[in-house]
Amino acid sequence: MTHPGIITENQLDFWVSGNAVKAQGVIVELVYRLVAASSPNPKERRFPLGDSIGQPGPDGVLHSNIGFDPFVPEGRSFWEIGTGEKPGNKATSDYKERTIAIPKAERDESVFVFVTPRSGVHGWNQPSQAKWLNRRRKLKDWKNVLVIDGTRLIDWLHHFPAVEQWLAGEMNIPSQQIETLEQRWGELKTIGEPPPLTPHVFLANRDEACSKLSEIFSQTTLHLKIDTRFPKQAADFVAAYVANMDEDTKVDTLNPRISINRN
Repeated sequence: MTHPGIITENQLDFWVSGNAVKAQGVIVELVYRLVAASSPNPKERRFPLGDSIGQPGPDGVLHSNIGFDPFVPEGRSFWEIGTGEKPGNKATSDYKERTIAIPKAERDESVFVFVTPRSGVHGWNQPSQAKWLNRRRKLKDWKNVLVIDGTRLIDWLHHFPAVEQWLAGEMNIPSQQIETLEQRWGELKTIGEPPPLTPHVFLANRDEACSKLSEIFSQTTLHLKIDTRFPKQAADFVAAYVANMDEDTKVDTLNPRISINRN
């Protein structure tokens, strides 16, 4: 399910153009957050971030039993990310380099994914992308070849409002109407401080509700209706539940996936 969104395709394109150095790291982390949100609990996930960006090898490697069409392929995939003004040239260069570096047997079972935040209007238009893709797919160097440009990136982003809020913060775009669960818990735990409240205050005697909520995060259930006489407390309960998770689990289930509408 998508939401109306904060960031537009043109805003992203213009921001990347005006913040070339910062954009390199931000867009790599953006793709990592979206991948983590789309395909939790993968067999393998490696997206070097921060000062690790720029090391030899692909910008990302993913092996997951859970895909998220049309953005994240099921199985193994190798990711390359470019923020420059000529994404077509960068895609060609990365494709050649990765095709040489990865053994044919592995490529036959893997998807090559190129991501650019550049809008199709300003950087690499759709007809040109289609020709590029058709040529590479005919070569059968890989199981499949995908391109995610600015248009697709914004579409993908709108599925995960908490990730979009994070990006809005990096771009200095106001997004006060959306609150993440981490932010919600950050406010809740200060009530009556000191000492700060613990999640157990909100989870006590709610074992059945916690069990149902765990099914949502593990994706064994897609929908959950919380029946309560105090609707405003539902968000507090979910925020406390997530705050009680171990840190590794939060990476896959919290920040990228869920947000709360303040209205």
